[in-house]
Amino acid sequence: MIRIRIAQAGFTLVELLIVVIIVGILASVAIPLYHGATESAYASEADAALGTICSTLRTVQSQSVAGDFSAISTKLVIPDR
Repeated sequence: MIRIRIAQAGFTLVELLIVVIIVGILASVAIPLYHGATESAYASEADAALGTICSTLRTVQSQSVAGDFSAISTKLVIPDR
């Protein structure tokens, strides 16, 4: 008898399990790296915002010493000392 082998399409269960294991290993490495990158980005954003606030406060302080109050909004209420 002559056996004719029919071409099979698809993957075996072992092949699929190996792919799932590899994806799991890659995810276990990538998730902490992603978390560290987002924490670093939040810290950089906070530093930039604080730098802007500090710069604005220095400008307002130097202009108020000079008697120039143009940098202060008209809506700003300055309490009496």
